[in-house]
Amino acid sequence: MYFKQIILTIITVFLTIASYPQDSLNITHYNIHLNINTGQQTISGHTTLTITTGFSLDSISLYLWHLHIDSILVKNTRILNFMRTEQTLTLPYKLHSHDTIELSVYYHGHPQQDPFWGGFYFKQGYAFNYGIGMHSDPLSLGRSWFPTNDSFTDKALFDFYITTPRGQKAICSGLLVDSLVQGDAITWHWHLSEPIPPYLANVAVGRYKKFSWTYHGLTRNIPVQIYIFSSWPDSVINTFRHLNQVMKIYEKLFGPYQWERIGYVQTMMTGGAMEHATNISLPYYAINGTLDYEDLIYHELAHSWFGNLVTCSSPGDMWLNEGWAAYSESLYKQYLYGQEAFASSLRYNHIIVLNFSHKEDNGYRAVGNIPHDYTYGSTIYKKGADIVHNLRYQIGDSLFWPAVRHYLSSFAWGNASIQDLRRSLEQFTHMNLQDFFDYWIYSPGFPLLRITDYSVKKISKNHYQVIAGIDQQHIGTRKYLKGQRLQIAFVKDRKHFTVKQTFITGQKTIDTFDLAFSPQLIFLDPYDHLLDASTDEYYWIDTAGQYIFDYELCEITVNQVTTPSLLRVKANWSAPSHTLINNNRYLLNSTYYWTIQSSTTELNGTAKLYLSTLMDINFKRLNEKQIKGIRLFYRPDAHSPWTMIDARLSKTSDYLIIGSIRPGDYIIGYDRSYGKH
Repeated sequence: MYFKQIILTIITVFLTIASYPQDSLNITHYNIHLNINTGQQTISGHTTLTITTGFSLDSISLYLWHLHIDSILVKNTRILNFMRTEQTLTLPYKLHSHDTIELSVYYHGHPQQDPFWGGFYFKQGYAFNYGIGMHSDPLSLGRSWFPTNDSFTDKALFDFYITTPRGQKAICSGLLVDSLVQGDAITWHWHLSEPIPPYLANVAVGRYKKFSWTYHGLTRNIPVQIYIFSSWPDSVINTFRHLNQVMKIYEKLFGPYQWERIGYVQTMMTGGAMEHATNISLPYYAINGTLDYEDLIYHELAHSWFGNLVTCSSPGDMWLNEGWAAYSESLYKQYLYGQEAFASSLRYNHIIVLNFSHKEDNGYRAVGNIPHDYTYGSTIYKKGADIVHNLRYQIGDSLFWPAVRHYLSSFAWGNASIQDLRRSLEQFTHMNLQDFFDYWIYSPGFPLLRITDYSVKKISKNHYQVIAGIDQQHIGTRKYLKGQRLQIAFVKDRKHFTVKQTFITGQKTIDTFDLAFSPQLIFLDPYDHLLDASTDEYYWIDTAGQYIFDYELCEITVNQVTTPSLLRVKANWSAPSHTLINNNRYLLNSTYYWTIQSSTTELNGTAKLYLSTLMDINFKRLNEKQIKGIRLFYRPDAHSPWTMIDARLSKTSDYLIIGSIRPGDYIIGYDRSYGKH
């Protein structure tokens, strides 16, 4: 019995190896000849692959998902004894090291879709592919419509010969070479002269009209071609009215656009887009004449550099593709709409990271070597964007963007790992980024940084010495951030606002600063250069009025201004050190609390502190009667105990109102004895 088990195990392993596509195969060219029938929802035809080998092989293994194989030819010889599974095919064909052959596979059938997202679709008279399968393994889904090895690292050139009924068009990656009319059918020949992995190859079939113009790029003129449903009004092209401007932004930051055209195609997809090379696929609703979906459109455009030009070496390196494209959603705003729009976009992304990413991805996760099930999860996109931002300011703009261009140029048309990026940046900047990558890339969670104490000593008339202590807490990790560049603002008034730099050394950082004035207020990271476990904003208060802190869940109304001051509100997205106080009578919110700071001791005004859906689950479960037991607690600094203060719950139970504002920390609590007496 035991011996039989060993034999069966050996056979199973052999069959698995024999049927799994081999890394030693290098496909250099695909000739895809397909008839795509949108009525019958089928494809038929053949693909010819030019294959070279790294070393001798006894068989050739490829992916082809579900489609029926009619025949296979190698050197005009039909191969009969191939082995087939639903996903793969294996040919017992001997190859010597560095052989080159052409293999043609004839096939037909109804192509498949990933159970969640991706694959090949037929919808309302249109056919199109989305090259990634969110729940597939491997993730690449070239195999949904042509035989391939479906590897991120095997890049090839493509020719597409797609036959459609007259009245329909086939739009593919590359440039249109010609269209041949034969009776009631047209064969569209597209050629892509830049190498791509299989997942970036694209076809879309249906009734389309083309909008085209020339973009005058950094080094050359580039054709722009956008294909939209023929039945839609021409006015929807206004969705792309900023395309040229964003291209100039990206070229300036990332380097010259390397592809032969800039292309988008509208599809019947109901959600999500795909960065297919030179032919980005957009869901139908994203092209509507408005700018509502610019983030989606320019996220995919950024992939022309991050993902398409330089492709991640493995799914575990997906941050290189998606984190950088996600950051570009904020980045283009910085140069197109201004710093305020950029800051707002960053804070919006960041608050999602801090409150949802770990829930969507079943725990706090590192972006490096992320498990397969979360390759396209919120951590990679949202936290990934945060990390790019932190890396940008760790290096500094003057070096960062040239270093990024150096990386993209060095690995152009190839693949890179996260470690390749680190080494490339270090080589260019001469900085040691090991600590940064160890913490931000290969560790989960976030630090929470705050100044816990400081002292001011007058040295002479215009010389003051400030010693500041910075404390580091953390969420989702046990590791402490170190070696991180951090800015500190020192404030007396508008004329006396100085920003100094320090480096985080661990759980506790102490540094000394020389100033020309005695500060009334000091705080960390005035320009959001380090995204930790907090969100914050500040205003200069010169006039009475309402001041909205959107991402801090706070509104402050200033009734009267006697002395202009700086007002800052920070939301700490973490629990305080204790959530049960006063002999466990009070339960404190474990998800966030506020720090309000002002360069004056007290503001004449009121504040609304919001009870958000982001609150502790225990607070969400309070019924209409229990919510009346909500209380507000205050402490002047992190060393002091929490004490209950007067606050009024709004009629809608959405927020607490306080009538006097003092600098310090505020947190929502619940009286657990409420209603028991």
